[in-house]
Amino acid sequence: MMDHPIRSDPFSFYALATISFLESDVSIYVENLRPLFLGDTGFTQWLIHTWLPEEKTHGLMTQEMVQRVWPEFDWESAFAFFTDRYRPLCDTAMLRRSPGLEALARCVTETETAMIYRAIGVQTKSEELKKLMFRMSSDEIRHYKYFREIFHKYDSRERHSLWRKFQTIADRTKLVRDEDMNVAFSPLNHYWKKRMPFRALCFKEFCLGASSVAQHYIPFGTAKQMLLNPLEMGSWSRAPVFDLLFSSFCRYLLRCIGGPARGAHPVLLPGPV
Repeated sequence: MMDHPIRSDPFSFYALATISFLESDVSIYVENLRPLFLGDTGFTQWLIHTWLPEEKTHGLMTQEMVQRVWPEFDWESAFAFFTDRYRPLCDTAMLRRSPGLEALARCVTETETAMIYRAIGVQTKSEELKKLMFRMSSDEIRHYKYFREIFHKYDSRERHSLWRKFQTIADRTKLVRDEDMNVAFSPLNHYWKKRMPFRALCFKEFCLGASSVAQHYIPFGTAKQMLLNPLEMGSWSRAPVFDLLFSSFCRYLLRCIGGPARGAHPVLLPGPV
């Protein structure tokens, strides 16, 4: 589709290809997540029969769009390269040390993906990509809500400190760039059958672009509520001190994605979940 509105846009390619890789390999994570929740039949059945098929559908839809808009990109070979390097990062030994904290980490991931997909959908010039990202964002919010229930279930037994929960949120946010995005990006400039239809970006340039999109289009008010909700902090969450803490967290999130523009601050927008 040589006349597609995003064909010459490098950010759209790198973002969509990265998403297609990560969503297509969720089965690896499910395989390694199940032993941590051994005996929790309800949760493991949801993983296999709801979460996995929906995430795989995300992978197929984004893969199809990448292959159709950029047919000269060898998606299959690039994906094989990515999978070889991503599989060890999903091993059970690399997960959080308790089911509750792992469920909380999943809440963070689902929050970030839902917000990032929403931001890509808002900023794109392609109606097709907009509809796809909005659909996927809605799915991720539903997944978040289920992982939140699982977190509450296990947290009532494990009773981790508030500091430990905050640390889990911060650590998982950092891994999005240091592991997931980095590994998914690594083959994207090397598996082309013909010349790329745009200037190749390095990982740092892509991260700066992602940060700019996040800074301007992520609904940080919604993200705040989604990250805060599992912690059940009650009225304290509305105290001014927490707004300061969350603003710092937003800046940290943007740095993890790639770094906000100098002098820029995320705007907190309303949007209850």
